Amino acid sequence: MRSFRLVLAGIPLSGTVFLLCALLAQPPHRVTGVVAAAIFCPMWFAMSAVNALGGVAAGNRARIEAVLAGLIFAVPAAVSLLLWWASRAWWEGGPVVTAGRTGWVLVAGVALWAAVAQLIAVWNTPGSGVRAMAAAAAVFGPLWMAIMIVNLLIGLSVGYTLVEELPVLAVNVAVPVAVAVIARSRMHGRTGAA
Repeated sequence: MRSFRLVLAGIPLSGTVFLLCALLAQPPHRVTGVVAAAIFCPMWFAMSAVNALGGVAAGNRARIEAVLAGLIFAVPAAVSLLLWWASRAWWEGGPVVTAGRTGWVLVAGVALWAAVAQLIAVWNTPGSGVRAMAAAAAVFGPLWMAIMIVNLLIGLSVGYTLVEELPVLAVNVAVPVAVAVIARSRMHGRTGAA
């Protein structure tokens, strides 16, 4: 079941990495898919390997853990490679997000939060949902802030002023982080009431 949950976390994570690469891409936008795959595949391979090593350390057979690691890696990596192929075939290296960009950034932020929360929930001790949500929020907040600072720097490099970019940064950071905080407090409230 843990392997299946990791695959289910990896698939949207690969899509989120692709979306973030599309949002942060600079003209001529021809390498969005390859950059997304180059970021996602090694990262996901490392996560799959760490999961397998944890399984072996817990007493599971190495051969079984190796097969599971291959499956855990293969499905989300295949989605990432499919997105690369689709971007080359359909969008000439895109897609290029030009309209509704802030909305897409917020979607990417919430999707990244969901993937981080799922990964930490899978790797956390059973029965500790509050700790898992707290850990996920602690990982997600700084990660998202760093991504959004890169977004701000890209905005500055294409001619926006810092005064124009700061409110956008505030919204882009606040909404996904608020989702993380609300999820954490709802989890805490649910376990505290039980």
